[in-house]
Amino acid sequence: MFKNVTPLNKDEHAKLKFDKSNTFEFAKEMAHTLLAVGEYFHACKSQPILFALSGDTIASIALMGLKEGRNLFVDKKSNWYSAEYCPFSLRRYPFIYIETINPEQPLQSTMILGFDSDSKAINTKKGESLFTTENEPSQLTQNIIQTLNVFQADMANTIVFTNKLKELELLEPFNAEMVANQQGYKIEGFLRVNEERFKALPNEIKIELIDNGMYNLIVAHLLSLSNFEKLAVFSI
Repeated sequence: MFKNVTPLNKDEHAKLKFDKSNTFEFAKEMAHTLLAVGEYFHACKSQPILFALSGDTIASIALMGLKEGRNLFVDKKSNWYSAEYCPFSLRRYPFIYIETINPEQPLQSTMILGFDSDSKAINTKKGESLFTTENEPSQLTQNIIQTLNVFQADMANTIVFTNKLKELELLEPFNAEMVANQQGYKIEGFLRVNEERFKALPNEIKIELIDNGMYNLIVAHLLSLSNFEKLAVFSI
């Protein structure tokens, strides 16, 4: 999705604008994307929520297609289906935080705002300015930073959640075969919560999960799996 991430700075980018009317053409070939736990209760009504190994951690994702190369939530005009939830990892595009390390203090890092300079939404003619006439961050840029801060914190909570699933040994491989529009699809390489293990958890663990909000997140994940029927319909 991000092809050419560039740090945003007022010296080089004072005249840049952001065109909010741009489409989701950048996401039309994405079959899945990152999903934060704060989005589960909305996303579970639209996409299957699954998990995937990502290095030493477990990523939380929204599945948007039955095969790589096609996002079923983006129409032929590259617009997102308005009735369906759009994950923030896509809505934030073309903006992203870039982590910078202080060479003198390698244990300390700073997050700076960056953008995909290949994005058609970034230009010098159409849209809202990213900087004021005094070369200060515009209200738009400040709002972008605030929403990315929220997303950053939400993703940190997501790692805590997936680590807990791993600790409780609730995850199992998810593989499925289905037929849609007379075409066979094989879905593999993902993880899901094992319902029997979830039900068999000791009461004290269930109470802990209820108190910290993770119980409802697991339920939302399990409910979301019914959205495979929606993906089958969208593939027609």
